[in-house]
Amino acid sequence: MAGALPKFQAPAFRSWMDVGVAKQDLLYVSDSNGEVTVYRYWQHTLVGTLTDLTQPMGECTDSAGDVYITDYAAKQILEFAHGGTKPLRKLNDSPDSPYACSIASSTGSLAVANDDGGSTEGDIAIWT
Repeated sequence: MAGALPKFQAPAFRSWMDVGVAKQDLLYVSDSNGEVTVYRYWQHTLVGTLTDLTQPMGECTDSAGDVYITDYAAKQILEFAHGGTKPLRKLNDSPDSPYACSIASSTGSLAVANDDGGSTEGDIAIWT
């Protein structure tokens, strides 16, 4: 009598970032596959990956260099330090789904374009 086969478990990937990149120019790229890849801007070399996202759609940065990532399916916006791997904070955009963002240089306010995933037109949420 054979026992039940163990269930397959995918390996848990963790966010990572090369040492010392926080002071470099970085390019964050999302493609809605659950992660954001980070590159050295001028060299075009991979220096990190942010994981544990659901459906990242867009990014923007503030004057301090912090990076905001809109996670469409999770209905939240995550703030990361420049070159960081763990969110500094998460903003809940529910019931809407955020897909793009921008920071006002004059006020530092975060503008987030979102929609409800249905037939209703989206709007712009402003976070001060």
